[in-house]
Amino acid sequence: MAHTASHELDAMKTATPKKIDKYEVLDVIGRGGMGVVYKAIDRSLDRFVAIKMVTSADEQHGDLLQRFYREAQFTAKLRHQNIVTVYDLGEFSGKPYLVMEYLAGKSLDAMLAGPPLTLEERIHCIWQVCNGLQYAHSRQPSIIHRDIKPANIVIAEDGTAKIIDFGIARLGQSRNTRTGYVMGSYQYMSPEQISGAELDGRSDIFSTGVVLYQALTATLPFEGSTISRTLQNIIGSPAPALSRHLKEYPARLDEVVTRALAKNREERYQSASEFAFDLIEIEEELKRGLFGDYLGRAETLVRSGEYERARQELAHVLQVDRQHARANELLRKVEQAATKQQRKSRVLHLRSQAEEALKLNRWTEAVRYLDQAVRLEPANAELQNFRERVSGMQARVERVSEILSRAERALAAEDLVEAERAVGEALRFDPSSVRAKSFKRIVEARRAGGPASDRMTPRAKQSWKEGSAEDPANAPTLGLGETREGEWPFAQKGTVAATPTTEAQAAANWPEETLRAVEKQLAVFIGPLAKVIVKKAAARTRNADEFYNLLTAGIERESDRDAFLAGMRNQATGVKGDAGYQKVRDQVREVLQNSGEEERLTPAVVQRAARLLGQYVGPLAALFTKKAAQIADCERTLYLLLAEHVADSERERFLQEAGISKP
Repeated sequence: MAHTASHELDAMKTATPKKIDKYEVLDVIGRGGMGVVYKAIDRSLDRFVAIKMVTSADEQHGDLLQRFYREAQFTAKLRHQNIVTVYDLGEFSGKPYLVMEYLAGKSLDAMLAGPPLTLEERIHCIWQVCNGLQYAHSRQPSIIHRDIKPANIVIAEDGTAKIIDFGIARLGQSRNTRTGYVMGSYQYMSPEQISGAELDGRSDIFSTGVVLYQALTATLPFEGSTISRTLQNIIGSPAPALSRHLKEYPARLDEVVTRALAKNREERYQSASEFAFDLIEIEEELKRGLFGDYLGRAETLVRSGEYERARQELAHVLQVDRQHARANELLRKVEQAATKQQRKSRVLHLRSQAEEALKLNRWTEAVRYLDQAVRLEPANAELQNFRERVSGMQARVERVSEILSRAERALAAEDLVEAERAVGEALRFDPSSVRAKSFKRIVEARRAGGPASDRMTPRAKQSWKEGSAEDPANAPTLGLGETREGEWPFAQKGTVAATPTTEAQAAANWPEETLRAVEKQLAVFIGPLAKVIVKKAAARTRNADEFYNLLTAGIERESDRDAFLAGMRNQATGVKGDAGYQKVRDQVREVLQNSGEEERLTPAVVQRAARLLGQYVGPLAALFTKKAAQIADCERTLYLLLAEHVADSERERFLQEAGISKP
């Protein structure tokens, strides 16, 4: 029966609950003689916690719970970076528990068993422990840990050392400790703990000295063959000299260890802060010995442009010696170089944004980006020149646009004299303006008068007549009514819109299928702009003649205009879809071949054109070439389009170097 009860008690002790009050238990972190530590989560605050539950509160420890709650109240008030934070305490199934900060890291015990730590790292860890103890010892009432050992020191992932298990280790300690009964880890006990004397903070200092000795030498200073022998060594035997285990170390460490492990606590460090002060001095001495290494690495990193890592190396020096001349000099160089690097990166980004804006013809936006870049690098001559070019082009585009707006209003009012005057002014201001040239052709066409078909080239007119003769029924395939000889394809009888009120309403008077077909064919010659041009032409024109006149005015070469009109004939004879588009492309090739040209616009041709144009217009060459390549169908067309961006005085030489004769 007794065996069964004992078995059930053991099972209860080892069973892992799913929840402890509001905390959801996730795992067991560890078990000890007095209890167990769980990893849990507090869903209400969405944070991980550690829960230490006491499981040995039996009759032998009658005052355990009372002391547990009293000490828990004290430790819950401790708020220090080197002490684990206590959040809550409670009782679950008759067992008291503490809820603490969950630490993602390793115990010092595990760290010492792993890859070797540097001497500086080991001393720095104990220095942090001393800081935490000083804070606890200075509270009112004073909190004495009484179980300082590597297992109760956790090194967080950022290197911060935190003392754990405050309060619980003290529960079995008082002046009336039962004869022959001691609590804690005996290898780390102070002489006064073993003798049962009243304890103060100096007991924790002795235990910390034992941890320091172990961290330095990987051995315990008083280890005996039995527990009794170990306790006797703690009370009466000195710790072996560090030199038995270490070859190179600061001589002052001997003095520090001897003082921390003094048997008489009056000869020991009287406060943890005094202990910490000596440790930090030794740590700084070690760092000074490494100054050469830190500075050497910093100089190498500066040369390779790794400024952030260089800062980190210099920080090791300046944390110890803020006035170190060489480190401060290097830090100034690092800051200057980093600032210059950041400025250069910002300038490149602004220039990239400006180039993207130029691709979209957003001149004002491009100039704004370049202004910012120039302010960052005012001495950059190439950047200044680029900005001036773009600014000049912006001014020219804006001025030409303003002038052509007058021409547009004049055309709308049928004032051809004013329209011609405005177009002439625009061309004098910018002879290379494609838009101004297009307006000029529109004005000339208006002055010439007569049906637009009279201005068709013989080849285009013959192509249209042949297509209509093959199958007259196909002429109105796009739903625009009958097509009579001499009329433009796709024209409605009469006018499209006598008085269009808005662009959208006017364009809506044309069948949508017609506009899509025309747009697709026009895009072969002028690219994505076809959609806008077709829409505007449909909105502005009063009849079919003027509609096609507006469209062909935007096509530079006569052979391309012929190809465009021939393509319209193919569409009108009922060739639709992808096959129709391919037939249009074939027609374009036929026209080009008839004019003695071949389609040979390869990537290599485009790259060569960009390089040549770059000699005349600088960095904008890539942008201009990319746009022209979207429109051109052959090398000759490409160079003729690019020539518009070259100054009049240099245009002929540009075309000669390209091997292209003037049109």
